[in-house]
Amino acid sequence: MFLKVGLFPDYSIYSAIVLSICISIRAVNQMKWGRIMNRQIISFVAVLFVFAVSGAQSPDPVYFDRTEYGVGDAPAYAHIADLDGDGDEDVVSANKLTHDVSVLLNNGDGTFQADSVYGAGGNPVSVCAVDLNGNGNNDLAVANWLTGNVSILLNSGGGVFQAAVNYGVGVGPYSIHAYDLDDDGDNDLAVANWTSNNVSILINNGDGTFQAAVNYGTGYNPRLVFISDLDGDDDGDLSVASAGSNCASILKNNGDGTFQARVNYPAGNDCCSIFSCDLDGDDDHDLAVANWNSNYVAVLKNNGDGTFQGGDYYNAGNTTSSMWASDLDEDGHADLIAAGWYSHNISVFYNNGDGTFQPVEHHPVGTNPITAAAADLDDDGDSDLVTSNYGSDNVSVLLNEMETAVESGMVISPTVTAFGSYPNPLNASTTIKYSLMEPSEVRINIYDLLGRKIETLVHGQQPAGNHRIVWNATGFSTGVYFYRIQAGDYSETKKMVLLK
Repeated sequence: MFLKVGLFPDYSIYSAIVLSICISIRAVNQMKWGRIMNRQIISFVAVLFVFAVSGAQSPDPVYFDRTEYGVGDAPAYAHIADLDGDGDEDVVSANKLTHDVSVLLNNGDGTFQADSVYGAGGNPVSVCAVDLNGNGNNDLAVANWLTGNVSILLNSGGGVFQAAVNYGVGVGPYSIHAYDLDDDGDNDLAVANWTSNNVSILINNGDGTFQAAVNYGTGYNPRLVFISDLDGDDDGDLSVASAGSNCASILKNNGDGTFQARVNYPAGNDCCSIFSCDLDGDDDHDLAVANWNSNYVAVLKNNGDGTFQGGDYYNAGNTTSSMWASDLDEDGHADLIAAGWYSHNISVFYNNGDGTFQPVEHHPVGTNPITAAAADLDDDGDSDLVTSNYGSDNVSVLLNEMETAVESGMVISPTVTAFGSYPNPLNASTTIKYSLMEPSEVRINIYDLLGRKIETLVHGQQPAGNHRIVWNATGFSTGVYFYRIQAGDYSETKKMVLLK
């Protein structure tokens, strides 16, 4: 990427060079030999200007094709996961005023079937989908604001769910996240409780039933909890957006699913949402925070030990109601995505590659979007977007229209195109996608940072077409890994970052 200058926002630094040379022409003309040199300099300037405009511009912008799908009343949260086990990403919405969740199954191309509705508790405001009982299907966990509990809906297979079983938590549960917190191989739950100013930890018994909640104090009015390994010790720590304290509350895991006392970091005004991933390319988890009562998102960079630097603030141009991060422009860096409640759009900040971000771009969605999420919905290798639109009772699906190598006709090799893995960084599993131009003998191996082969995912003949394979990294520690894909005479190696 070329450095831009403010005077020429659409062109590279080479435009500034052109300006300097043009100014120099006047000085040259004042010299006795100016008439001789002037024509040559002008020709040089013209060539350099063409280079600056055509060869040194920023990457093409990302465009989105938007469609709305109806759900229940006042959808407060949308989550993306494969719910019916067919290998593509489906959507589930928590509908606050109809006290239910809507499941929208993907047709495989980023379009969705009409929603199937399942009852939850009173005023469900958050939902996550993850395998809770170890049968390989993603189940649903729902935070119910009014009734102060969590509903568990186990997946019977095919995206069909059993009746809800409820577990008590704190007062005013506002968000829920799943992670193996006690390192026993199953997924536990963390719930942010707005009114009681704490988070509830529900430890899984291994079968999708849960022990009684244990509560830990946060800042005032915790609105969202996110789990990731912040201090590099391979367990899940808690990042909490504490709205009433205007901070991010960090609770480090002791390694057994119990947590240390919170440490608060200022993060703006009315911190309403938080997301954690590596933003600056140093292989640790940084924080991105959305602020309801200001137009800014905050980025707090990790020092590598789960402590954080002061925030860098970026103007979204409107109130931000949620935060997500994903690589939208396929440059290998996580971009920021924020939902804009009052402006009825999403704000996108593209990463410069070092954890600093370009000025915001806006994309319209439905009315009062309250959350946003990203995943590859149409199986084309890039990240698409979903928003839950509280005011219009629907979800917006925005399919990323950036051309992939296959769509643009560019063939990376005569045999195979490797799309990369998603998610990356990962904390449990990632999906590796690739396309074969012709039937081929394919081998995909996983290597650690020392170059040791640790797993073979694929070894055999495969037909032409699109393929995907999941790497389950549950048994591996935090670090950098590589996968190597070989097909015919072609091979390519790509990096993955595992963060727990």
